[in-house]
Amino acid sequence: MNRVRWLPALLSACLATQAWAAPDVGLEQRLRAAFLINFAKFVGWPDSRFASPDSPLLLCVPAAHGVTEALQEAAKDKAIAGRPLQVQLVAARGDWQPCHLAYLGSNPSAELLLTLAANSTLTVHEAARALPGGMIRLYLDQKRMRFEVNTAATGETLQFSAKLLSMATLTNSDGLTLP
Repeated sequence: MNRVRWLPALLSACLATQAWAAPDVGLEQRLRAAFLINFAKFVGWPDSRFASPDSPLLLCVPAAHGVTEALQEAAKDKAIAGRPLQVQLVAARGDWQPCHLAYLGSNPSAELLLTLAANSTLTVHEAARALPGGMIRLYLDQKRMRFEVNTAATGETLQFSAKLLSMATLTNSDGLTLP
């Protein structure tokens, strides 16, 4: 697959990009958007999560989050696994159920994370530690954006690419790093 060849290079570039002492907010948001889109590229959802074979893949973000503009620009005219990528803004108490990937920012509710994980929704957050139901956690480490995958939360219905997992730090719901 062509996309498999590009993942290491793109994610390496993302990982190598440093946030400067006075971070460029636009750069940080574009980097975050690139990570989210690449997560969507290397995770597979069950066919039952889509209404039809040409239904869009919904990448949902909170309506008031700073990544919204960068994500909409990065997702423009993109398709993932033959499905158009669509960014959907969700109000704070809105309906996240149709989402395939839900970016929930730095303070997601445990209840929402668990509900979405049970619904085969890929959950991404930036909390200070791994959370039950939080599948991927983005974080800054030594001025670099990194990510970890909570293997206890990934469930059996989503298929994570081995390439994606090889680039992640693997943790459990207690935030303990796995060997």
